[in-house]
Amino acid sequence: MTFGEILRASPPVRRRNNGTLYELTPAQKKKCDELIRKECFLHRDGNCLYLEDKEGSSPCAQMVSFHVWCRWFQNAILPLDWKLESEIFQDSNYETCANCGAKYRKTNNHMKYCPDCRSEVRRRKKRQYEADRRAKKRV
Repeated sequence: MTFGEILRASPPVRRRNNGTLYELTPAQKKKCDELIRKECFLHRDGNCLYLEDKEGSSPCAQMVSFHVWCRWFQNAILPLDWKLESEIFQDSNYETCANCGAKYRKTNNHMKYCPDCRSEVRRRKKRQYEADRRAKKRV
């Protein structure tokens, strides 16, 4: 399977309910550009290898635009920074962490904490449960 086939098989670009593309603030765009430079294997010296044609190189359109429109960026690169992803797509199923207040993508109805806080809260609750259980045994 070629890269083009993989890209065409990926989910389409997410859009708002009214059909418009999600827009980036200047701070979000700066973070996205850094992420693309660091993680995207299609990005070489400001050019997109996928968009490259017979005439020569083509600039990376995701880095030029203030909208999220590149399928590869949205489906493969952006999920690497989940905080940035949740900031950009904040009107879909994103929740606020009950522990730290950060936005995160909710994947099931039982999620209450962001991925960073989840293990910490689990350890804290288990520690409290064990302390209460030991206290009951002593009585």
